[in-house]
Amino acid sequence: MTKRWLEVSSGADWKGELYQAANRLAHLYFFREILHIDAWLVNVYFTADPHSPISQAEWDVAVPDVKEALGVSKIPFYADVYLPAIC
Repeated sequence: MTKRWLEVSSGADWKGELYQAANRLAHLYFFREILHIDAWLVNVYFTADPHSPISQAEWDVAVPDVKEALGVSKIPFYADVYLPAIC
């Protein structure tokens, strides 16, 4: 049902290594379409983490790759947020 809601091909692999991202999308569908709760999905990406330093430029490459691999082009009620890590 989530794939249909997001207009994703039924052949897109949502059970592989990106299952956690797919699961978050399924939860968004569940809250909005099944429970009728005005939920949003916000993915928070941390930059400049001293333990695992990733720049926003690196995230800007990786995030679209994940969406493409999942077969999603537009996600309603969704946002990406980039924040600097504070240690």
